[in-house]
Amino acid sequence: MKILTFFSAKGGTGKTTFNVLLASYLKYELGHSVLFLDFDAPSFNACLIRSKEMSSSHDESTLYPIQKVEDQSQEKILTVVRNISSLKDQIDYVICDFRGSFSKDDPVLTFAQYGILNKVIIPIELDNTILSSANTLASIFTHTHQDVTLFFNRVYGKENMQMYEEVRRMFLENGHQVSEHMVRNAVNLRRDSGSVRHLRSTVMFPKRRIENENPGIIKLFEEVIR
Repeated sequence: MKILTFFSAKGGTGKTTFNVLLASYLKYELGHSVLFLDFDAPSFNACLIRSKEMSSSHDESTLYPIQKVEDQSQEKILTVVRNISSLKDQIDYVICDFRGSFSKDDPVLTFAQYGILNKVIIPIELDNTILSSANTLASIFTHTHQDVTLFFNRVYGKENMQMYEEVRRMFLENGHQVSEHMVRNAVNLRRDSGSVRHLRSTVMFPKRRIENENPGIIKLFEEVIR
């Protein structure tokens, strides 16, 4: 069993979108058993997406379960950690969607302190605040023995590619891995887009659309689950 999360200490970076897409890719495209844990209080967006998608045409037994973790006391989170360990022979992947903060009361910090996250994937952009935060997060997760991959998100393609290489070099010099696969900026990946062509789905994986519109996503997924 592997425990993965797309995470950022800043809200609005697309972590829930990527966590949902990764869970759907693993379940519906690759056929793995997946458990999705939604820690993203108070909105619990993954649960909200699932509730909007459910209809009589969906057989819930064929979908990966999404569990909302409302009680986020230290005692409860430690119970969740123990329960995850007991499922190692039943579940291939656990995807955790944490809220966008990183303080002593946040579940993600408890997970980090216990070193049970196999992979933390951190989105970065050409923004000094985001880059500084990502560098700090990567250092903390690495120090607590989690594997970390950073990737460039919301790439417009108009920026000077030399700037990306300079940022990549900075992270490499700090001992952090940066994926070569970039995710394009796209309105259908934005939470508030209201687009009918929105890609987030907990009941299917839109492989053909992603291959056509944002192929870096699948390549990134292939990299982080190796």
